[in-house]
Amino acid sequence: MRARTVTLRPLLKHFFRSPERAEWLRSHARACGLDPAQVDDPHAWVSDRFYYGLFERIREETGGDAAEEIRRAAVAGLSRENLGSLHVLARALGKPSSAYARYAVYLNSLQDMGKYEMHVLSDGAATLSFTPSGKLPHQDLDCVYRRGALQAIPTLWRLPAARVTHECCAARGDPRCIYEIKWVPMRRRLLTWLTAAAGLLAGAGLWAGLSLSGAIPSSMLLAVAVVAPWPVLGFLAGRGRLLGAQLRDTSRLMTEQVQALERELRNIWEKCEENEKRARSESKTRRLFQKYVPSPVVEQVLSQEGQGPAAGQKAEVTVLFADLVGFTSYAEGKGPDEVMTTVNRYLGRFSEVIGTYGGVVDKYIGDNVMAVFGAPVLDPYGPGKAVNCAEHLLRIVKELNAETGLDFGLRIGVHHGPAVAGHVGSSDRVNYTVVGDTVNLAQRLQDQAEPGTVLLSEAVRERCDNAREFAARGSLALRGRSRETPVYQLS
Repeated sequence: MRARTVTLRPLLKHFFRSPERAEWLRSHARACGLDPAQVDDPHAWVSDRFYYGLFERIREETGGDAAEEIRRAAVAGLSRENLGSLHVLARALGKPSSAYARYAVYLNSLQDMGKYEMHVLSDGAATLSFTPSGKLPHQDLDCVYRRGALQAIPTLWRLPAARVTHECCAARGDPRCIYEIKWVPMRRRLLTWLTAAAGLLAGAGLWAGLSLSGAIPSSMLLAVAVVAPWPVLGFLAGRGRLLGAQLRDTSRLMTEQVQALERELRNIWEKCEENEKRARSESKTRRLFQKYVPSPVVEQVLSQEGQGPAAGQKAEVTVLFADLVGFTSYAEGKGPDEVMTTVNRYLGRFSEVIGTYGGVVDKYIGDNVMAVFGAPVLDPYGPGKAVNCAEHLLRIVKELNAETGLDFGLRIGVHHGPAVAGHVGSSDRVNYTVVGDTVNLAQRLQDQAEPGTVLLSEAVRERCDNAREFAARGSLALRGRSRETPVYQLS
């Protein structure tokens, strides 16, 4: 909180004038990290701790009279000499209505405890509201202190203190404090009565001149008829001048508020444009990213932005390996462009089918594809989906062969078991994958499969629908495993 000394010095002079209290004030300032000399500086900044420490002291000293003590201090002590930075505004503006108009803007720029708003302003009346940004430690005392400052502003022009009505108060549970302020603009009221008196004198002079010249007969009724309109006209002229000044004040305030609103709308518009550009850039990056990384992995990486690579997680997954048989010999006699076109055509359709069944393409290894079901999003039905996907892949190869005139085969291995899923690689480049014995066994099953067949492990068979037919292939000695593994073929 800043610039509390705008109206702090009156309180310090009034309440802490005794030697004992003055000594406590100096020690309290030192405890808050302030030089005691700063307390007398109207332009110094003070902290929340120092400000509310004063309130605590006043509460202890005065008990229930603390609010009235603060209000009296603010009203009695406020003057051009101790108003602090607001004094500069007061001297430049030259009238209370302008000072009140800038009061909200001034304090909003210096404090972060809440927001001030000026709702109504005229020459002699204003409505100011304060909405606290949070629960203040001493809202009730802070409120009466604010009220005292509002009361005291007209005294800078030697006018009586303003009358402040304060029924809506945040200290009593309302969302904001509303201050209805009324003061007597003596100079303008005096001008109104002076113009009325001038009108009276003008009317009396006119009557006297006409009577002495004999232009009109001497009659009391006629005298009243001639003289009476002049003071009324003078009063109306002065009142019109007063209303004109009020309209100018209100117009000036509305202009400032409209300009402030325009600036705010301009800032909002610029932020919206900036957010829209950022959103377009992020959307473009996301689409490009998804061409190289599975969509679930993209979402996981973006949700963990700034946290570094996610740690590996152990999960039950189903791994599918599919190898395009005959592609190596085909590629020997073809050009690079034709080879890439063909492999992308087949692998692209494989990727679509795998995604349809909820799988994630982990990687492409030449003409081989590895898919995972159950990571990074857990899926208890992964084994059944993997088998359905394998059947569909066999049909897709036949369809593509019919379209291209080629004669590729497809052999598939599927296994279910525990694996570690996470980001693998160096600090500057990582790849999301699953590692473990489950992956190795699925690849060994694919190596043993004949073209056009799907080999499954016993773990997959146990988790699939009983209506499916699986032909037992016996136990095979797979490379890299010490014991034989029961293997089944999808019929």
